[in-house]
Amino acid sequence: MVIVGILSAAVLPRLMDDPDFEQRGYIDEIASSLRYAQRIAIASGCDVSFAIDAAGYSASQRSSLDNCKSNSGSWTTQVQRADGSALSGAPPTNVSLTPSATLVFKSDGAIADPSPAFIVGPFTLNVDQHSGTVTVSP
Repeated sequence: MVIVGILSAAVLPRLMDDPDFEQRGYIDEIASSLRYAQRIAIASGCDVSFAIDAAGYSASQRSSLDNCKSNSGSWTTQVQRADGSALSGAPPTNVSLTPSATLVFKSDGAIADPSPAFIVGPFTLNVDQHSGTVTVSP
């Protein structure tokens, strides 16, 4: 019992303060949120704007169905998760993402413009312009 206690005290802090673990968790969170935003665009038939930068990410739609597919109008309506919370998030402490970008998912699931590769530590997130498919590597 004493040996287990000593090992726990020595090893557990290292497991809890693993930057690769936090980085992978955050990039997986972003990937999941991008996929959700794409599904909302397809299901609603309205474009979804997904903004991402060093401070975090958020998703929004235009204010009304009348202009939801137009190239004008502000993105004022936050996309909601199934639980009613806003589809947004912030990175954990000491986790950074580059570059900043805004992706617009069209009603067919594709994105309007080519997406940059997003980097979080050793992980890379890509979004295919034509299909909207989100991949994370390694």
